[in-house]
Amino acid sequence: MKGHARENLASAFAARPFAVQETVIRVNALDTAEFADDLRVAAGCRPNAILLPKVNTSADLERFAAALGTIVDGSAPRLWAMIETAAAIHHIDGILHAGRNSSCSWTAWSWEPMISPRRPGCIRARTEHICFPG
Repeated sequence: MKGHARENLASAFAARPFAVQETVIRVNALDTAEFADDLRVAAGCRPNAILLPKVNTSADLERFAAALGTIVDGSAPRLWAMIETAAAIHHIDGILHAGRNSSCSWTAWSWEPMISPRRPGCIRARTEHICFPG
């Protein structure tokens, strides 16, 4: 099923119907068996950004940058990092500093705490275009 979804995604992007829209492709988390194939297909689609879920530490950002560097030669899509776990909140300073110092272009952070919008009393926030002071 995942392979078929990747084929559909590649076909949809091959037609380039998104010329005037910003495109973001979500891949599976770094520690899943699907991540490498997802990233290869997503990078080949040349979206504006790739959304990486379950970013827990700065090491996750560096692993993402290294994996993307083996696939993309030249201009790489930006990264949208999802901050959605208690571990990520605990390591947020390191994650933000890694984003500032990384070889990837980090243009958005999405924070979705463990309390989901689908549950009562939820909190959800999203920040985009974070500028890291030099």
